[in-house]
Amino acid sequence: MPKDTAEGAHEMARDEEQAVDQAEPAEELAEADSSYDDFLVEAKKRASSPNPLEIPISDLLAFWNAKRRRHRIVARIVADLAAEGLQTTPDLDAQNSWESVQITRLPQADAPPGEPVGIKIGSLEAAKIWAAGADPDNTSGTPKIPSLSRDASLATAGSMMLASHLDQRPVTAGRALEGAVSWRSIARAQFANPHATLRDAIVPAKEVQAEDDLLSVIPQIVESGFVFVRDRKNMLTGVVTTADLSRTFDTLTRPFLLIAEIERRLRKIIDRKIADGSFTQEELRAAVQGEGRDPAENAADLTISEYQTLLGSTEMWERLGWQADRKIFVKALDEVRQIRNDIMHFDPDPLDTSPLVGFLDWLRLQHPND
Repeated sequence: MPKDTAEGAHEMARDEEQAVDQAEPAEELAEADSSYDDFLVEAKKRASSPNPLEIPISDLLAFWNAKRRRHRIVARIVADLAAEGLQTTPDLDAQNSWESVQITRLPQADAPPGEPVGIKIGSLEAAKIWAAGADPDNTSGTPKIPSLSRDASLATAGSMMLASHLDQRPVTAGRALEGAVSWRSIARAQFANPHATLRDAIVPAKEVQAEDDLLSVIPQIVESGFVFVRDRKNMLTGVVTTADLSRTFDTLTRPFLLIAEIERRLRKIIDRKIADGSFTQEELRAAVQGEGRDPAENAADLTISEYQTLLGSTEMWERLGWQADRKIFVKALDEVRQIRNDIMHFDPDPLDTSPLVGFLDWLRLQHPND
């Protein structure tokens, strides 16, 4: 099939599949949810075994109600699996659509006995905005909690939310949380009664402990839109919303997605060079390090440090044919490797992803159509 015709056919197929994706019946979605739970149970059970779960890519996509590996779908699958401590081997977009992938354990650092690996909700900035010391003007050592009483006015509630750029406020009696007021609850109360008072705008509010695992409280945040957080002294220290969740998971998943895209592009570049005869299979296998490794059949069998070995050779670099400085490239690739190690060991310090973004831009410049 001619290239133009093939591309047109692919575009038509994509449009048709998008239309199908948007028209999934509710019963099928409910059934898929149940099947997805069963899939997760089986995948986790076998993820660290010699026989991990193997699944056709088309079946994996079906759990996300998709038929094609569009960028957003792949990003969502990678993030969702990572949240469960899982990954696909090889990368989801490194295989042909009719092939299968294995669901394996995502490498992580060992936790001390009795200490779960995870993110505590109290570590989020939004969860400690009222904590002592979070406000530079608060030097008393006691948290300043801008809560409301039931007898406050709607004008007071609205003014407090405007002043703090927060959309919710706790309503308390002493330390007891009696509910919350938000812009949404005020609008609903005034729509029902133009003469509504703050009491009419109070809605039930959920609270969690700062030590609670973030993943375990996500359903509560999604259901209510927000939760209030208490510290070990039983003081309210902040409010975490669905917007805070989005920002947190963007921060957590962005490095994974950047690394995945970098590795996908490197593999494609190397496999292309093998296909056109610029690199040989023997040179690919010679780059493999460590005893007990199976011979490399393609670039997907190499680690990032082995990409460095392969591409760092002066001879191989010349055959690559890039107008770039080899030493700078290898040094930048080594920085990618170090960041990847930090990610896989769940380094608690914030990651600077700018080296990943810069390196990915470099690869895109060299091969914009990959």
